[in-house]
Amino acid sequence: MATRSATTPKPLKDRIREANTAYTHQTELHARLMQYSQTTPHSNVDEQFRERLHAGEDPAHLIDDYVTAKNRENIAQQFGRIVADILQRTASPRSREAQFADQALDLCRDELATIMSRVTKHRALLEQHPATIDAALAAGSLDDYRTVEQILDDYDALRVEYGRQIRLQDAGLTGPKIGAVECRHFVDVDLYFVNKRRRASILEGYPDEQILAWFRPEQISTSSRAEHLLLIADNEPWLPNADELGKVNHAVDQLCAHQWHTGNLGRDRHLFADYQAQLNNIVFNEPLPEPALTRRLA
Repeated sequence: MATRSATTPKPLKDRIREANTAYTHQTELHARLMQYSQTTPHSNVDEQFRERLHAGEDPAHLIDDYVTAKNRENIAQQFGRIVADILQRTASPRSREAQFADQALDLCRDELATIMSRVTKHRALLEQHPATIDAALAAGSLDDYRTVEQILDDYDALRVEYGRQIRLQDAGLTGPKIGAVECRHFVDVDLYFVNKRRRASILEGYPDEQILAWFRPEQISTSSRAEHLLLIADNEPWLPNADELGKVNHAVDQLCAHQWHTGNLGRDRHLFADYQAQLNNIVFNEPLPEPALTRRLA
């Protein structure tokens, strides 16, 4: 008999929003005020009392009621303006989400650790994952297929939410500047960075073998989502924040934009070493080298 599957956890996006109490408070407040503004009737006290006077009621008997109703109408209008002001300020909770982005990234990292533990547990299934559900049915491994597909879907959902949080931190980071950094060895693993390095302007036969080799990386290709996830798992999965992403992208951009030539090999080597040190400091927490002391020429 098949065992009953565990309760499906809430999507990561929903869990992050629930943890963001400021966001939850703002959205709930906006909903309450919106309901109030939409359901509270707006009455015209002057018109109501005109009708009562035309109907024959004694003004002497209406004056006290009018004062009470008119005061309430004026106060209600002032209160309505307060409600409208708060409604306007709570219309977009994006600021609350942006303020929570650091904590949200920590939740994303927790999710990544959980997913990678599942990858370790089901590695054999990932390695043998059929390309289609029909192939899984033919092999009689539908449960295994679903197990792997759930891991892959959860990882995809994590990447989507991670990208959203990064854009909350820095709207200028988009596309591959976020999506191509999935592990600490991203410059060697992701085709975006591999191709970026290979397209850089460097002479064939460049005299520094280390520099030349960096611009001729091996191309690693994966043919399926399962293979891609295993590749990430084997290369130190990493979810940097927006500041770290900006810095590593800048370092790679500068390396690839430089015109590598033999005119000033010493300068080339210094520049290469400097940006590699910056990358290793950000990605692998390696200390930056002490600045070289230069002697002033007489």
